[in-house]
Amino acid sequence: MTYLFELSQENLDLAVQEVIALTLHPFYECQDSFLILKNTLDHKKIRELGERLACTKKISQILFISKKQNLIRDVKHFSWKKVYQKSIAVRARAELKDQEKELATRVLDSLQKGHVDLEDPITKIEFLQIMGKVYAILVLKEIHHDFEERKAHKRPALHPSAMHPKLARAMINLTGIKTGEETRTTITDPFVGTGGILIEAADMGFKTQGFDIDPEMLQRCRTNLDFFHIQDANIKLNDATKIKEKLDYVVADLPYGKMTKPITSQLYEDFFKNLRTILKKRAVLCFEDKEETINSITKNNFKILHSFAIPVHKSMTRRVVVIE
Repeated sequence: MTYLFELSQENLDLAVQEVIALTLHPFYECQDSFLILKNTLDHKKIRELGERLACTKKISQILFISKKQNLIRDVKHFSWKKVYQKSIAVRARAELKDQEKELATRVLDSLQKGHVDLEDPITKIEFLQIMGKVYAILVLKEIHHDFEERKAHKRPALHPSAMHPKLARAMINLTGIKTGEETRTTITDPFVGTGGILIEAADMGFKTQGFDIDPEMLQRCRTNLDFFHIQDANIKLNDATKIKEKLDYVVADLPYGKMTKPITSQLYEDFFKNLRTILKKRAVLCFEDKEETINSITKNNFKILHSFAIPVHKSMTRRVVVIE
């Protein structure tokens, strides 16, 4: 089947790679803020994927592609009974809005006894134009996450450098751990801070563990985990540069900036050197975008699979890298 992913536009490269990381051997192309993907995943798996994705707004199946001048003809010839279930709503977006009534009439004429439900239809049909082509789509999953409720200022133990939960969730997905493998996989954050990454990982169903060298930050982390009723996270006092246990997947927001405690120039170098000995699969890391950090990563023989610039404000950019 061919699916259409409508992506968030804050960072399209990251949004694309988040989808690709979670799908098997996809053939895809990008059109504007949409990702078109051919995959063997069924509708159930696609909807489960929607529960994971942070930077996708909607997932649909492409029913057919048309030209605007041929659209009414193609709608008339399509077998709508194959996709109809119990109730239906037909919408036309943006440039096609003026054709919505006619398109809906043609679809309903084909169904003959189709039940219209504009509030909560089982079958959601949309028509939209992308790069000069008209796509008829069956909406499978509209994605809504309660990121606002998990933002740093809503947590009882605050820290001004805490990561936005949307980015934390996207970073977890960039590990490439497939849907269905969550309960068998542990996400480790060796710079756990106030626990933002662990909160998202637990919400996604992962086993979690976090380390920090600062007892005060660990206490803040526990307070936040308790607030979100996360009871089984394994939180330990530990130096990220001296961890000995082997780790499958590491996801971390490395300390930086004026809001964190003093950072020695050697911290990153020591961390990457240690990570090289303990990382079994893949790490997704965020840090202040500096050339010396990238040099430290490559110096320690990591392969950088993906790299994304994340603007914070005029004078600062963060970088997310996927390494193995």
